[in-house]
Amino acid sequence: MPSIQKWCKIAEEHSKKSRSYRAYYNGMGDRKSVISAYAYGMSRFMKFLKDNNDVSNVENFDKLLSFSTKKITAVLRDYVFYLNSHVKGVSVRTYLNGPNLFFTMNDKIWNDKLTKKSIHGDDGSELLGIMVTKTGSQSYYVKHDKVTSNFSGLSWDFP
Repeated sequence: MPSIQKWCKIAEEHSKKSRSYRAYYNGMGDRKSVISAYAYGMSRFMKFLKDNNDVSNVENFDKLLSFSTKKITAVLRDYVFYLNSHVKGVSVRTYLNGPNLFFTMNDKIWNDKLTKKSIHGDDGSELLGIMVTKTGSQSYYVKHDKVTSNFSGLSWDFP
């Protein structure tokens, strides 16, 4: 992923060109890392929509406002199905943050519960915010008193 500054600049430029993106941009907050993550996430979502012929231009954010409730739910679920085959469930939720905020800030309605229930290996419960890590690059998360892996060789990291 390119630099935080680059994605912040891209987000600011999009907000000047598109009314719907401006509403989205205004909901991102002030932290550059958050703005960057939302801008990158929305960019990935738009690329997915273009690859699936739902939009013809990855910068035509206003086109998304013409989508019906059923269409928004369908494209978000398709995006979840795509992400399920490429990243883990916790990452899927992260990648959904951008499109979810975009539709929320533009007063669009969709079946958010159905979309979240489509995340592979996700029971719909929220994370407690405690990450258990194993030596190496693999991460394990605690969900409501359950750990998604066994305890051997694990250490606790508190945020």
